[in-house]
Amino acid sequence: MIDFPDVQGSLPRHIIPIQNVGVKGVFYPIHVERPNKTIDLVARIDLSVDIPAERKGADISRNLEAVNEILGNGKIDGIETVARMLSEKLLEKIPYSTRSSVKIVSDYFVPKKSASGKESMVKYRIYGKSSAQRDRATFESVGVEVTGMNACPCAMEGTRAIISDRYRNETEFLATIPSITHNQRNIVRLAIQTSRDHHVEIDDLIMIVEKVFGSPLLPLLKRSDEANIVYNAHMNPKFVEDIVREVVYGTVTKYNLFPDSTEIEVSSESDESIHPHNAYASITTTFGSVRKYLPKTV
Repeated sequence: MIDFPDVQGSLPRHIIPIQNVGVKGVFYPIHVERPNKTIDLVARIDLSVDIPAERKGADISRNLEAVNEILGNGKIDGIETVARMLSEKLLEKIPYSTRSSVKIVSDYFVPKKSASGKESMVKYRIYGKSSAQRDRATFESVGVEVTGMNACPCAMEGTRAIISDRYRNETEFLATIPSITHNQRNIVRLAIQTSRDHHVEIDDLIMIVEKVFGSPLLPLLKRSDEANIVYNAHMNPKFVEDIVREVVYGTVTKYNLFPDSTEIEVSSESDESIHPHNAYASITTTFGSVRKYLPKTV
């Protein structure tokens, strides 16, 4: 019988600790069972642990063993749950590590109808993240990536000023309708901390973001649908700053029973049509910090 040496457990040349060692791009099917529906996902999983200064390497195969053990048995109620279970399993299987981190990403399809009644499948991206530390509570979060359309309020007021100057007799009327502006495709990412006692629905997070946009981007649109989406966006133009604030407000309002310590991350990036660069804004904060600025009823 061959005695294979434990190279990973040997002393490295440079005695320096490493915070993250693991694998990226593990693809695995996940069958999620929710109270009212089931979802089949093909997820990309990234896993890592820390290793001490005196250890040359990590036992990488244990990452894959953890994935097989968690996803090969029992019901799964969400990718944030998978992330939490995996991060805890990694510390169980790798005794020399003190911290672990897991990120899960998957496409998520939802059938949606346009105003004209035409149905198509809309693709979103969903995230589950978790970090575990020995003898401490595990941190987990779930998030979504939603693409929508927004119209620039700055250019709109600029063109309104030009048109009002040219048509001075119509100034009062022009003030009641949207003016010309440039459109932008905007990507919003929303992530919220969850726990065994505080759950969220992916569909609710998507709804929060799309309510800010006013309309989802749909693959199948008839002429009337196109007109309505453009009109609605121009009736409610937004900066990226407006978008992140409104998404944070909508989330904290929706989950008003979540504790003040709940963490939330929101970003908005507009693919600019009149600039060679993108506009970007983000907020990373807690529910408690946001509530200081909101009415006491929120």
